[in-house]
Amino acid sequence: MTDPLLRPFDKERLPTIRRHGYWRQPVPGSEANNTELQYEDWRNEKILGRGTYGTVRLVRSAQDEKKMRAVKEVFKINTPTALASRELQALIALQKHPEHFVKFFGWWEDDECFYFAMEYIEKGDLMSLLKDNKLTEMDARTIAKQILEGLQTMHQNHICHRDVKPDVRPSNILAISWLPGPLRVKLTDFGCAKFGAGTGLRTTIGTVGYMAPEVLGYDDDQETSNYTYEADIWSLGCVIYYVMTRKLPLVGFRSYMKYIRGQIPLPSEKLIQNGVSQSGIDFISMLMSPDRDKRPSAKMALQHEWLYAVTAEKKCMCWEVYSSFLFISPYFDKCAHR
Repeated sequence: MTDPLLRPFDKERLPTIRRHGYWRQPVPGSEANNTELQYEDWRNEKILGRGTYGTVRLVRSAQDEKKMRAVKEVFKINTPTALASRELQALIALQKHPEHFVKFFGWWEDDECFYFAMEYIEKGDLMSLLKDNKLTEMDARTIAKQILEGLQTMHQNHICHRDVKPDVRPSNILAISWLPGPLRVKLTDFGCAKFGAGTGLRTTIGTVGYMAPEVLGYDDDQETSNYTYEADIWSLGCVIYYVMTRKLPLVGFRSYMKYIRGQIPLPSEKLIQNGVSQSGIDFISMLMSPDRDKRPSAKMALQHEWLYAVTAEKKCMCWEVYSSFLFISPYFDKCAHR
């Protein structure tokens, strides 16, 4: 019998039969035909990532080897139904925005797990991108803008992600495409996401190194303080710092506390060493303001000048193109007069 908390998601439930080594499910759309129902078998393959509440696994269609999905197995023994229900709610609510979030195909359950079938991103996560490529400030700007657009959509839908991070598996930022082509990322893993965040949240949740002071309860005298969408903005600041330096901005309890108490500024030495502009440093400092009331909303952050600035690298590229044109233009002039 379906748990009452999961009944609102019956439309997205995938009828599933467990076989030896694979899952059998109806082919989407085949139930609408008058012919016999068609099935597709999905084989479990490698594990893509592990987390506190479960495992993300690659599955492949036995009928079409090119068809793959990422299935998140959420262990019931560790996960209250309310938590699984919350993740399902977020996955379904965000499906109207596939440009910012992984696609969701449906869910099912057995005695041990809840299963969420999602788009498989072959390129991997943001951490894989950082390992294989030296990213420029321009690349960091692209990543920041796309994540902010995703967070803006989440916050407009009254959802706080609460675990934006690039480097702890499973990563919650996936790289759809990367260099030398266009750089595109998507947000995923809404296991920590919470609806109704505008009214204030109190649970200490997230990943160490990316958690805002108010999430840890360091901004007032209460054991755990209220927090809202500003916690995601702080986490994004940490992500962009990490993208440009491969280091976390605040390492260790002492430096963290000194910063949030205003005793030291945001450490910028690593940013400067990596050639980050003053505008980029200001952008990260704004996102990571210890005073959450001084952090911008995602919508406001998207208007920051750094996201639209022309870097020295881009100016150099433009000058090279312009210089080349100056060099060859006399040749075309001569050709035109022959």
